[in-house]
Amino acid sequence: MLSTSRPPYYSPFIRVWMIIFLLLADIIGVYLATRIILLLDGHYLFPKIPIPLEFFTLRFLVVIPLLYATFGLYNVTGLPLPKEFMLITFVNALNMLIVTWEFWIDYHAMQALTVLFWFLVLILTQCSRVLMRFAATKLDMWGEPVVVVGDESILHPIMNFFRARKRLGIRPVVWVDLGLTDLGHTLPLPLLSLKEYINKPGILQKSGIKTALIVMSFKQISYEREIVKMIQMDFERSLLIDGMSFFDGSTVMSTYDLEGLGVIELRQNLLRPQYRLLKRVVEFLFILAAIPFVIPFVLPAMALLSLLVRLDSPGPIFYRHDRIGQDGLKFSLIKFRTMVQNADATLQTYLDINPMEQTEWNKNQKLKSDPRITRVGKFLRHSSLDELPQLWNVLVGQMSLVGPRPYTENQINTNQNLLRLYQRVLPGMTGLWQVSGRADTTFIERLRLDSFYIQNWSPWLDIYIMLRTVLVVLRRDGAY
Repeated sequence: MLSTSRPPYYSPFIRVWMIIFLLLADIIGVYLATRIILLLDGHYLFPKIPIPLEFFTLRFLVVIPLLYATFGLYNVTGLPLPKEFMLITFVNALNMLIVTWEFWIDYHAMQALTVLFWFLVLILTQCSRVLMRFAATKLDMWGEPVVVVGDESILHPIMNFFRARKRLGIRPVVWVDLGLTDLGHTLPLPLLSLKEYINKPGILQKSGIKTALIVMSFKQISYEREIVKMIQMDFERSLLIDGMSFFDGSTVMSTYDLEGLGVIELRQNLLRPQYRLLKRVVEFLFILAAIPFVIPFVLPAMALLSLLVRLDSPGPIFYRHDRIGQDGLKFSLIKFRTMVQNADATLQTYLDINPMEQTEWNKNQKLKSDPRITRVGKFLRHSSLDELPQLWNVLVGQMSLVGPRPYTENQINTNQNLLRLYQRVLPGMTGLWQVSGRADTTFIERLRLDSFYIQNWSPWLDIYIMLRTVLVVLRRDGAY
């Protein structure tokens, strides 16, 4: 039987504390941005601000948190980082418009500082929020306890998902079983049977749990619908999740009323022509901005790496491999060579001698102890520098900077439905799979992440992936 005592980390004001953490992070971000502006005031290229500095500081310390609250930036649970970044960008742009309306005409000196301040607040508040969530998680003070309702088939994926994403602020603590499976083994959460839940009203509410996470498996949809109606009345908030999204990716949905008729709209964002055009424009501007860094840094680095590859082992500098691109067309993916010659024969001999490694290969299409990798190749792979030559694939239009990683012909035969979606877009140099564990994820998880990216694309998701790629490369997460 489930105990009605509160979890040891539970606080009746946990959501209040989480909001306070975010508010504190925003105040720190705005304050730091303001201090930088004040340090520049009257120095270098920035003229003296013709208004009281105290007014300038207090205004943004008050106005920005109020705007953040208005646009839902203190919704402490279930706010993905790309959406948070989008909202912070929009709210700060709105704040700058207000400042422009009030001061720009009379105080031309503030124009450059206004633009710089907008950029500083955008970066510093986002960084401050990430660090504050990290610190609160380490202190075990981040995460609202929720009850998970669903059948056992989805329990472990749910637990793994939220344990890997503690920043979302959702902490499953109890599981209500729908009675659709046989429970004969150890479970990762305390169990409450559906019968016990029905016969003892308020048992979870006495534990202080206010939110239910309801996973719809669609195995017995009519049966589950009645349960959902019952549970919704018992909790302040209920979150409904499509259980299939953990296996096939999730689709962008929006609900609206059509003159009394409830409608759910499903979208595939990256299949819309206007979104494709927007993606190309964003990437073109990013490439233009990167040119001053590419010529003095990237080109000499590629020349040095080419020399190291040549000296390390016999064979060509570059490795070309056929991949499947947009519209199912094959193209030659270019990388620095990281393997010995006759790599396929070397791999097959190794797998024949080590049958246990065959299981890992079948599951992930990669090996942690790959006998084909050269000494320089191991460094290139760990640092992801072997991917640099793919800039050429981007320049000739075969790839984009961000997108699903290109698949081989053998790989795409594993899931024809996802293949149809994948072939509608350009593959990318980096992608959601790259920043979500790479080789530490299974091949099926990679397919799901690519599907999610195509269906949920936005410019903010691309920016998030590019920024996170830098962090992943520096930390060498999932690289081998």
